[in-house]
Amino acid sequence: MLIDKNEEEDYADYTFMMRREGYYIGYYGRTTPNQFENEIRKKLGNILNNAQAFSIDFYVNENFDLSLITTLYDRIDPLFPRGISGFYNTHFDMSIVDDFFEYEILLSGIEKNNLQ
Repeated sequence: MLIDKNEEEDYADYTFMMRREGYYIGYYGRTTPNQFENEIRKKLGNILNNAQAFSIDFYVNENFDLSLITTLYDRIDPLFPRGISGFYNTHFDMSIVDDFFEYEILLSGIEKNNLQ
């Protein structure tokens, strides 16, 4: 995640994420909307339940149907514990093929015994 201190909103999100006691785990992937939820479950599993905060950045082509982003939010929201603080951002990248998107997830505030 590249943070520009001149972009106050991104910097505030990043600062909030990094000020959680515990470990941080990040993952960067590429998938289709239909596979996103399964991929997140497979890659991060139970760690999702143990995070205190999360940030997800989506990278999509300008031709990507942005209404699918809302659907993706709705699909993965139940994977996180109630009351967790989270941030979502969407960015355009024309090098990404129309049917795919890339994503970056950062989970913070994870206790050592919950890293598996």
